[in-house]
Amino acid sequence: MIDDRIELKRQMRRQKKLARFNKFILNCAIVVFSGLILFLIVNNLFFSILTVSGQSMQPLYGDGDRVLISKLRLDAEDLRHRDIIIFKGRDEEYYIKRIIAKPGEVVEIYDGRVYVNGQVLEEDYLDEDFTHTYNQNKWYIDKNHLFVLGDNRESFGSIDSRFYGTIDVDQVRGRVLRKSIFSK
Repeated sequence: MIDDRIELKRQMRRQKKLARFNKFILNCAIVVFSGLILFLIVNNLFFSILTVSGQSMQPLYGDGDRVLISKLRLDAEDLRHRDIIIFKGRDEEYYIKRIIAKPGEVVEIYDGRVYVNGQVLEEDYLDEDFTHTYNQNKWYIDKNHLFVLGDNRESFGSIDSRFYGTIDVDQVRGRVLRKSIFSK
């Protein structure tokens, strides 16, 4: 009889330990699942990490670099000159370029220099201070459009607005905040 009570107490202790362990596992699963859902929401709605493909933004960002982008406030009023953006091209590919001009402005490229509204654009972020032109050297930026260039301005170093013209603000998918800590 005493042995039965002792055994019963042992079984009850084991059941309590097992119940606490099961509760701990369930709580861990809830935390992990909630974190995953929160990550997916933030990643799809607010921020993302993308991998740069190509050399068009060298030396700042090279092939394989990862960048953190913000998907917030992407209309023409909120985007600024010199912002680096990710946009979806007409070919459905994603591109990374720098905003040079906004709606209502005029861009001219001559003697290897970029002018916005008649003023030379100071581009201290470039390695080579010469911008090539191709078929055209003057652009008028329409409403809700942007003129973008890559930082690699060597001959064919960047395919950008000099080739395909301005981009629509609706094509912008994000503004680059910085190089990701996960970058090479």
